[in-house]
Amino acid sequence: QKWLNLAIKNGSTPAKLVLGQLVATNAVKGDIDSYLLARAKKDDTHAQLVLAMNYLKQKKNEEQAIYWLKQAASHGDFAPLLELAKIYEQKPGEKNKQEALHWYKAAADLDSHDALMKLGDLSYKDQKYREACDYYRRSIMRDHLAIGHSKHRASPQRACADGDALAKAGKLAEAAKVY
Repeated sequence: QKWLNLAIKNGSTPAKLVLGQLVATNAVKGDIDSYLLARAKKDDTHAQLVLAMNYLKQKKNEEQAIYWLKQAASHGDFAPLLELAKIYEQKPGEKNKQEALHWYKAAADLDSHDALMKLGDLSYKDQKYREACDYYRRSIMRDHLAIGHSKHRASPQRACADGDALAKAGKLAEAAKVY
């Protein structure tokens, strides 16, 4: 752990990832939260995210988890945005639903495949088929990573062409299913 901490202090991203994995699996002993808190206060995005996830995992303090997720999100990474969306999505009430949508849309603005798919699903559920089609299409075409995770892995262009043809014909619900 001493060498890991030294590597992290020197800015090693792989070391930060290893620490996050060790924290997640409870393999590291000691007061990791204090260490993460000190790093998070120094604007270390990864420490902010790991600290927040640790708070959530241990059900310690959801308010602090949300605070640190928002801090991490301010650095332009979609992972904390997705976590914020999931937190609010699990809470009851229309205000929380709107807050979840806000965070999903922020992640989608950063081309998060998961956020685009979730927004497509939510739009489809609400019978907003044009919107669902747009989100699904973006998720398929955003880049090769999205294509790799798409249900249309072999032929995303074909899925888009089929969906586009149905949408153009006014069959939006069917088009959303194709995407």
